Amino acid sequence: MKKNETIDDLTIKWINIAQRDLMAAEQGLKVYPVLAEIVCFHCQHSAEKYLKAYLVKHQVEFQKTHNFMSLINICSTVDIQD
Repeated sequence: MKKNETIDDLTIKWINIAQRDLMAAEQGLKVYPVLAEIVCFHCQHSAEKYLKAYLVKHQVEFQKTHNFMSLINICSTVDIQD
């Protein structure tokens, strides 16, 4: 995290990056022929980044990874008391 960056700032950054990946996937669906592997790649990366935003928001540390199930498992440990 940068010097004056808050948890909310960092969460928003992760969400913005996730949204760009999702936009790339949506654009990939508009071309012919659809390159399914590219669309799936961007969908997976978008989902990973949304999970990372969730972890950042709840101040849960995580290692740099693209392991989707690992991120889900870490997210499942967050106990929301709101």
